[in-house]
Amino acid sequence: MNRFFNLIKDTYQLLRKNYYYLFISSFLDIVFLLLFGFVYGALSSKILEQAVAFGTDINTNAPSIGSMLNVSYLIKVLFLLLFLLFTLFLIWNVIQSPNFRLAKSIVDDKKYDRKAYLMKFSKANIFIFMVFGLWWVLSYFYDFAALKEAGAITSVLFVISIALLLFLAYFAMISYYLALEENPFKRSFRFAYKRFIPLFIIFLGSIAAFLLIDFLSSVLTNLFRFFIDISQVLYLIGILFNAIVLLPFLAYIRLYFFGAISLIEGKKESKKDENIKKANKGVNNNETDYETKTKHTKKTKH
Repeated sequence: MNRFFNLIKDTYQLLRKNYYYLFISSFLDIVFLLLFGFVYGALSSKILEQAVAFGTDINTNAPSIGSMLNVSYLIKVLFLLLFLLFTLFLIWNVIQSPNFRLAKSIVDDKKYDRKAYLMKFSKANIFIFMVFGLWWVLSYFYDFAALKEAGAITSVLFVISIALLLFLAYFAMISYYLALEENPFKRSFRFAYKRFIPLFIIFLGSIAAFLLIDFLSSVLTNLFRFFIDISQVLYLIGILFNAIVLLPFLAYIRLYFFGAISLIEGKKESKKDENIKKANKGVNNNETDYETKTKHTKKTKH
C-alpha cells in the first residue's frame, strides 16, 4: 500500500506540472452542473405534477375510471423519466468525455484522439446509465417506503441503494480509464473484480476525503454567515467558496484514481514483460544448446 500513499504526493506534483487541468476540469464540471440543474429542474417539476395528479386521481375517481387514468399517468411519468435519463446521458458524454480523456492523457503522458475516446466513453456509459436508471427506480421505491413509514424496508432499501451507487461509480471510473483498451467492457469487469480490495479502498478513501472537505467548507461558510448577517451575498460567497475548494479536489481525485489504475496496470505489464523475456531467454538457450550439439556432432563425424 506504500506505493498508493506515495501516489498522493506524485499526483499533487503531476497536478502542479499540469495546472491547466484544474481550470479545464473545474470549468467542465461547472457547465455540467448548470446544465444538469436546468434540465433536472425543468423535467422533475413535470414529473412531480404527474405524480400529484396520479395521487389526486386515485382519491377522487371511481376504481374503474381511476384505473384507466392511472395507467395514462404512469406512462407519462415513465416517458418523462426515460427522457430525463437520456438527456443526462447526452450531457454527461459530451461534457465529461474531454474531462476524463484529459485526465487519462496526463496520467499516461500520451495524447488520445477525441472522437475515439468519446465513442468508447459513450459505449461504456450505455451500461452504466442503464444500471443508474435501475438505481433511480430503487430510490423512488425508497421514497415511497419512507412515506409509508416502513422502517425495516426503508433501511434495507437505503443500504442497497447506496451500495449499488458506490459499486456503479467504482466500475465507471475503471471503465473510463480502460475505455480505449481492446474489449473494454470485459476488461473493466475483470480488473474491477481482481483488483477490488486495493482499488475500492482507494475509491472509498477518495469519497470520504471529498465529503470531509465538503463538510468543513460548509461549516466555515455557515459560521461566517452566523457572525455576519448578509444572507444573500454570503450565500453566493458560500457557493463560490465550495466550488473553489471542491472542484479542484474532484480533478485531483480523477488523476489519483487513474494513477492507481495505471500503477497496477504497469506492474502487471512489467510482469508480463518479464515472463516474455524469460520465455525468450529459454528459447534462445534451447537454440544455443541445439547449435552446440549440432556442431559437436559434425566434429565427431569428421
